[in-house]
Amino acid sequence: MKLPTWNIGYNSNITEYLAWIYPYSRVDAENYWRSSQQNANEQLYSIVTSDSRMHIGSVSLKRIDWRSRNAELSIVLGVRELWGKGYGQDAVQTMCCFAFKQLGLNRIYLYVRADHEAGIRAYEKAGFKHEGIARQQLYRNGEYHDLILLGLLAQEFVAN
Repeated sequence: MKLPTWNIGYNSNITEYLAWIYPYSRVDAENYWRSSQQNANEQLYSIVTSDSRMHIGSVSLKRIDWRSRNAELSIVLGVRELWGKGYGQDAVQTMCCFAFKQLGLNRIYLYVRADHEAGIRAYEKAGFKHEGIARQQLYRNGEYHDLILLGLLAQEFVAN
């Protein structure tokens, strides 16, 4: 198995909205990558630029429930300068298409911090609907944060 060329390091501007506990080393990332490739309940893929093929992040389906046909979507773009360039939107659309059309899933869900306005807008643009709020679910930097549950059903998905 060939690992991607890693270009993600610790950066508090990037990790602020993630649920991960940092610091997260390159070794941790590589170990996570390897273990996810062996896990039938997780699909993890690299996000790379189309021109230079530089690894800029990852997108995954976690906690795949094959019986109920749903999974949790997770994404991280680790190169701040490439935010807003469509890479995240493309990765979410591609993963949703794969999940619904290839894996036969019926629902994809995710949690996003309530104050992550850009993230919420991006998921809404991809078709995700608000399903609920987990109040004070995440503790980060001495504060509790609400998480918004968003979901997308296969029948609602429109590939761009």
